[in-house]
Amino acid sequence: NYDLNTTTAKVDSAISQKLLAGLAIHTSDHILGNADAKIIIVVYEDYECENCGKSYREIKSLREYFKREICIVPRHFPVIQMHPSAFSAALVVESCALQDKFLEAHDLIFECQELLEYGTGGIVRLLQKDYSVSIDQLNKDLKREDLKRKIKNNVETGKRCGVKNTPAIFINGVKYEEAVKFDQMANVIKEMISKNNIYLKNKLNGTFERNYLLRSHKLN
Repeated sequence: NYDLNTTTAKVDSAISQKLLAGLAIHTSDHILGNADAKIIIVVYEDYECENCGKSYREIKSLREYFKREICIVPRHFPVIQMHPSAFSAALVVESCALQDKFLEAHDLIFECQELLEYGTGGIVRLLQKDYSVSIDQLNKDLKREDLKRKIKNNVETGKRCGVKNTPAIFINGVKYEEAVKFDQMANVIKEMISKNNIYLKNKLNGTFERNYLLRSHKLN
């Protein structure tokens, strides 16, 4: 499903432009890996989603294997109609990020996903025990409206990109439709890297010029 030739084309589809705008990296995004990598993977996640828990393990393996060759951008997409603790879990993660513990909170929740059946209390206690997260500060930050708006904005950008279910994964601006398995995804990434490919053909009759369009906002 991926056309790995290096032919470029103008982005002239209104749908394509909307998708690119939704996938543009912002300074508010959390960057895992190398912000200057040729391969950018945007992942919309729901912390209570079972499939997201499975894909987390595969993507974590990609993080560890490719290291600075890729950049992973996790975004929130809580489907609260099905997962009542998903939004509050995302809020815990954003609050922990203010204590420089984003990755710890993100990974811990997926590692202990079953605890969300009872709310976020068990997760918070583990964050305090294992990562010295300040509970007093966390409780204050959980009330911050700007963090709630950030999560809602993630959801809105996801919807503009056509996200309906989670996980939703985009590699260099193209929706990844195959099985979320380490070997399969690694093969795609290796081929892209080996061919120095910075363009990927999309099914929307357009191609995404990822190098500058995905960087329409300066990274920190």
